[in-house]
Amino acid sequence: MAREQLGELYGKRLRFTATFERTGTKHAYRGCGTLSGGLDETVLFSQVTLGGRVVSDHLWFTMSGELDWLDLHKGDIVSVDARVDHYMKGYERDSYDYKLSRPTKGWNHTQWGERPTKPKPKRKPRS
Repeated sequence: MAREQLGELYGKRLRFTATFERTGTKHAYRGCGTLSGGLDETVLFSQVTLGGRVVSDHLWFTMSGELDWLDLHKGDIVSVDARVDHYMKGYERDSYDYKLSRPTKGWNHTQWGERPTKPKPKRKPRS
């Protein structure tokens, strides 16, 4: 599935929901990875949705503290706030595609249930 729907949301920070599939590795930028051998750990999500609408069939993230904290297992349904960004694709760097970056406020719905909503604090009356 093409990611044109993500392109329409470029630059916006939104809450996305997806299914965790597996981890992997990639060569780290400038060879200084978080794993041995100059590699970084990656995370694959499938069926990435926004408000129930599928915006991508899959997306890769570099493992971050936020994603590691989710204690991911195959099939877990998770949600994160992330910004829609673009990147240069391929070895020749001749085309663009869209990705989600800077994930925060992660929640593992499979393990922890629905995310609690905080009631808005009441405003104090002005004197």
